[in-house]
Amino acid sequence: MHNATFQCPDLTTFCRLDALGLQVVGQRLEAGRAELACRVVDADDWCHRCGCQGIARDSVVRRLAHEPLGWRPTTLEVRVGRYPAPGTSAAGADHRPYDAEVITQERTRIILARHGEATYSSDNGDDATGGILTELGRSQARALGDQLQNREIGAIVCSDLSRATQTAKIAADILRLPIDVRAGLHEYQAGDEPYDVRSLGMALLAWLDGDLAPRILGGESGQEIAQRIRPVLDDLVRAHTGKTVLVVMHGGAIIATLGSIAPGNTGLPTDGIPENLEHDIPGGACFPIEHRQDGWAILPRTAS
Repeated sequence: MHNATFQCPDLTTFCRLDALGLQVVGQRLEAGRAELACRVVDADDWCHRCGCQGIARDSVVRRLAHEPLGWRPTTLEVRVGRYPAPGTSAAGADHRPYDAEVITQERTRIILARHGEATYSSDNGDDATGGILTELGRSQARALGDQLQNREIGAIVCSDLSRATQTAKIAADILRLPIDVRAGLHEYQAGDEPYDVRSLGMALLAWLDGDLAPRILGGESGQEIAQRIRPVLDDLVRAHTGKTVLVVMHGGAIIATLGSIAPGNTGLPTDGIPENLEHDIPGGACFPIEHRQDGWAILPRTAS
């Protein structure tokens, strides 16, 4: 077949970048990630605020997270022009044309991971120590770190309960990153009422379906849990825009968070419900979510 011909695949369309006004001009594939060099197709040097036409000064490269290319986490390297309007500062901060607004397409991925198996001094896991990882729990934490070695993790954050900090520390040692302990990511607070696994399970199922009103007997509702966790996640987006952050927390807290993002999302296991329902979150299990221009979205678990 010496006369056989072929055409270079259109990466721009394949990666769904047409709608962003971008064109792929180069790619770099590595074992654990992909990088696509892009240019803005139709540069717009008119300021959308004052109507002035800017003067081309220079360009900068913005690194943006994008949907995975295959299974690889993907980063866009977009070169955008800077067009300060006459009489403004060199940075032109108050006169941004369209191509500078591409940075608003940055996506930040959060991987919610449950802590490893732990032992507790009380039945409901609400003891002063926060639990101690079992040997299986330590193994699950190591598996979590191993699983994410080929991912470009920008930061590791965890709940301030000991079972979560222990899990995060083991994974962080593998990933060679420090851990950032945050208040507000702890598990549901059960209150002083006797522990009732069935009522707890029913509350968790309701949260997963998007009904966050049910309350743990004597403790928090799903809405109250989501209201203390979502601000922490929003802060992580601001601090790590365009990156992937591992957040080690707790099964019930993860469920309330997922239910607040995508009510009724199918296929999500729940934690702590009666055994005959055969749904619980194993230690170290990951649930990736992503912050986009239009808000939060739950990703397929294969994306973690």
